[in-house]
Amino acid sequence: MQKYYFTFFLLILSSLYGYGQCSPDTTSPTISCPSNVTVGCWHQVPSLTPTVSDNCGGISLQTYVLTGATTGGSPATGIHDASSENFLAGTTTVTYYIEDSSGNSASCNFT
Repeated sequence: MQKYYFTFFLLILSSLYGYGQCSPDTTSPTISCPSNVTVGCWHQVPSLTPTVSDNCGGISLQTYVLTGATTGGSPATGIHDASSENFLAGTTTVTYYIEDSSGNSASCNFT
């Protein structure tokens, strides 16, 4: 009788909390970039943080690359956003790259 009770308990946990649905995780995380931004000289750029989500385990990597008037990017590891960057006059494209703990990835960009 105990064996059946334990199996039933695990099925309830799986249904309610999603346990057991992450192995193997083949679903890419989702990322939504901020809208394109236009500011005048000497104005502060608003938050440039993307909205990210993952079905299992969370985001383990978030990096960005700047191309155009301003070039550069973040370190290759860790969680970063471009909000603290100093942008030169002109058009710069910000491309975000994210990865979840299973190595699934996604990207987005804006100017």
